Amino acid sequence: MKILVLSTEYPNPLTKFDTPVVHYYVRQWLIMGVDVKVIHLRSKFPLIYYLFARLALPVVKRIVKTDFVPTVFANRILRFKHEMVDVVSLPLKKYFPHTNFKERVVLKAVGQIKHECERNDFIPDFILGHFVSPQLQIIPVLKRVMGVENASLVLHEPLDSILAMYQNNAQKLFNSIDYIGFRFPEMQRVFENKIAIAGKAFICPSGVPSKYILEENFKVRKEVSVKICFVGMLIPLKNVDVLINAVSNKPFRKPFELFIAGEGLSQESLVTQVNDLGISDSVKFLGRMSREDVQKLMHSCELFVMVSKPEAFGLVYLEAMAKGCLVVGSKGQGIDGVIVHGVNGFLCEPGNVKELFELLGYIDRLDAKKRDEIVQNALRTARDYSDEKVAQKYLKNLGINYA
Repeated sequence: MKILVLSTEYPNPLTKFDTPVVHYYVRQWLIMGVDVKVIHLRSKFPLIYYLFARLALPVVKRIVKTDFVPTVFANRILRFKHEMVDVVSLPLKKYFPHTNFKERVVLKAVGQIKHECERNDFIPDFILGHFVSPQLQIIPVLKRVMGVENASLVLHEPLDSILAMYQNNAQKLFNSIDYIGFRFPEMQRVFENKIAIAGKAFICPSGVPSKYILEENFKVRKEVSVKICFVGMLIPLKNVDVLINAVSNKPFRKPFELFIAGEGLSQESLVTQVNDLGISDSVKFLGRMSREDVQKLMHSCELFVMVSKPEAFGLVYLEAMAKGCLVVGSKGQGIDGVIVHGVNGFLCEPGNVKELFELLGYIDRLDAKKRDEIVQNALRTARDYSDEKVAQKYLKNLGINYA
């Protein structure tokens, strides 16, 4: 079985911001013996964009309200290995962000992808796409040109942004996709209310490495203080300010320590918020951390809290559950359904300081038996969402025999 993977986001030498979510699937498939080729499709803007971004990066970040600002101009095809995966990164010309690629750019990319496959004697049996642009435009053409019968596309974006980009052409393009994947059920429900699915729909969650998951006999820690952690980009949609406001109101009977791991454009305002609230002795900003160091942090904490919106899935929730944390996630977002409120974790309305404050107080008053029960349920959930299991289920949903 040969699988061609197309993704806009993949770890690469040009940026530290591309999510590794697709890489985790690919890495596991290679371990399973599947032959996989990865094509990373990246937007390439005029040189002046990158020069301006480098000269005025803080200003640009404030204007676009994100840290995801490219500063490296790379006009050529890049070939590199990330861990055990060989990756080809193709630049696709675009003049304005958040717009469609021109037809000539799509056709050129199709020709380049075909050439990259042929030069490696790689004839795919299946095309798997992640992220809507430009995969939604490229996959139908690539199927025809390469004679591939089946293709899937996993969506990570909210429906509104997809419709804004493709408008009346969206339905026609999606009709050309054999399988459409969604990161969580609510995402699928919202999509199907607007766009009919001609192919088969499936849910495509992320997984956590088995080595990160604690043994079943783990017991909830008894500390002199309540240790809470947040791990993620410090950007507005993560609602870290909501968490800071909630803990500053002292929902716990004991002193608390809040550890914030990550970096981003909101960091300065969050530090100011902490200082203004007079809780700087209780809140520690740890900066960007390696995945291994994050595991150690989570293992040392009693609570993990992230009430972000939008959140397509939130792999970090699973990692915290695997480390024995009592986890608070967001209602109506990707982790809702994986986390069942009061069973294996808790859910809170994103942005609601009062609700979060009351929920943290409720968790603080739970007896040891109930806490242990929730943690054990969370560990079982994490095992159900191991890298191995989600990778196998992904292929099974597509009818792919990998044995």
